[in-house]
Amino acid sequence: MKDDCLFCKIVRKEVPSKILYEDDDILVMLDAYPDTDGHTLIIPKKHYEDIYEVPNDILIKMFLTSPFPSVRFLPALRRTHQRTIRFPIRRKTVRNAQLF
Repeated sequence: MKDDCLFCKIVRKEVPSKILYEDDDILVMLDAYPDTDGHTLIIPKKHYEDIYEVPNDILIKMFLTSPFPSVRFLPALRRTHQRTIRFPIRRKTVRNAQLF
């Protein structure tokens, strides 16, 4: 972990956040400045500079975990007519994926 990384500080519980789920490898939280209701971030607990450094097993776990927040917030997303969810990983974003 890095001392100056906001996400690392969240993982260490030095910065408050609304955590929905966490395990040994990943953390799922509500975005502090959401684009839409239910905007959720899924991050690896270990610091990586970009998506290309994240091991495949962690990426797979993140993508398999992604239905958890989307199912939980599906009613809110439907009310706001949002059909995509972003998968931000540190300072990069993977293209939007269809929710439903």
